[in-house]
Formats: sequence, C-alpha cells, structure tokens
Amino acid sequence: MTKAAKTISWRIILLSVVLFVVHVFYNWAVAYWLFEVSGGVRKLPSGWTEFGGIDYGWTTPLYIPGCLVFNLGQRLHGLRSAAQPYGVIGLVLLLCGSIVSSWSLASVLLAAVLRKKELMGARYYRLMLTIAGWAWIYLPINLTWVYQWTVIY
Repeated sequence: MTKAAKTISWRIILLSVVLFVVHVFYNWAVAYWLFEVSGGVRKLPSGWTEFGGIDYGWTTPLYIPGCLVFNLGQRLHGLRSAAQPYGVIGLVLLLCGSIVSSWSLASVLLAAVLRKKELMGARYYRLMLTIAGWAWIYLPINLTWVYQWTVIY
C-alpha cells in the first residue's frame, strides 16, 4: 500500500467515525421532528405528551432492515421486553446502517475534495449508499425507527 493510499484510508476512517456519530443523532433528531410534524406527537392539555395515532412515518432506507427485524419480533412474540434476540439483531442492523452511511459519505466527500473518482466506487455505489443513508422515505409507521423508540418503548 502506498503512502498516499494509507493517508486516504486514515482520512476515510477518521471522517467515518465522526460522521457515524453525526448520523445517529441526525436520524434521531430528524425522525422525531418528522414524526412530530406528521402528527405523531401531541401535547395534551394535562401537560403529558401522546405518541402515535398516525399510519405512516419517515425513515432512511438503510434503517429498514433493522426495523423489519423489530417488526418481525413484535409479530412473533408481541411487545415483550428485549429478551428476544430480535431487539439486539435489529439494533445491530441499525448501527450497521449508520456505519455504511458514514463510510460512504466520507468516501464521497474525499472523492470530491481530492478529485479521485475511484473513491466513488464502481458505478458510483458509494454515492448510492450515501443517498440511501441520508435521505428519507415514507413508510407504514411500524417499519420506522422512530415508532420503536416513541410508541413501542
């Protein structure tokens, strides 16, 4: 591995770690805001907050596999605690989605800054993963991450 390749590798790793933290908080904050805007969060006159009551919500495409595992566990075992492996597997898949999103965005940013087209990958797959990790789509509410941590738990 050449010195330039090692430098690029360390830049991608460092930038990916920073973007991983940003992505996790981005997903949390934007998902909650979109959930609230869609009518899923209501302030009651008593001062309490009510969650739910909507049929569709927003999530990033790379979070869908983890949400599908959560949903599968809830269908098979009900809304019991995380004793079932589905919660752990779903959370690992969500974190993997954030890792992939962060790594792909770091690669795309470095490709733009360093003007190295090969960092985009064959057929620009890193750009596609970046879009899938940072863009939002509209799905049935039980397939979204925000549903899991607001309505369910």
